Amino acid sequence: MSPIQSGDVLVIPSSSGSDKFVKGTIKWSQDLGKDYSRDYYMGLAAVKGKDQKVLCFIEAERYQSAGGYDVTIDGSWQYGQKNKDGAGRFAVLHNKSYKPYQHRFTTAAVTNMTVVINNNAKEVGAALGYGNEVERAQQLKVVVDQFAKVFGDYMHNF
Repeated sequence: MSPIQSGDVLVIPSSSGSDKFVKGTIKWSQDLGKDYSRDYYMGLAAVKGKDQKVLCFIEAERYQSAGGYDVTIDGSWQYGQKNKDGAGRFAVLHNKSYKPYQHRFTTAAVTNMTVVINNNAKEVGAALGYGNEVERAQQLKVVVDQFAKVFGDYMHNF
């Protein structure tokens, strides 16, 4: 499965279906420790023409609440990924002046999409390139939370 790239078309599901995007908050610090908090809609979007779903985050102000529309990945999008080979690549549409680390999004996906909404942890984990490793992630949560404030990789531009 190849990572999503510029030019790919994502199908944002209807807001009334079982695969609808859910709203969650991403929090981070930038600008010498200033705290930021923004709402995003997140979910798994089908990649048109490929048998693939990717994790997608759309800032609340840019999300079309009815869902059921297509978006093309272009220079206005950013992405995060598990490694340099593009495993687990996910897409983010937001103000590109925001500088949250990639893990802020993956943590929000696990928190908002797997436990609270519809218990689809394995599917979200697979989309992020981790498969069954999601189950072990909870064991490391206490340590990771402390390091997450200081360490991380920034988003990349498409």
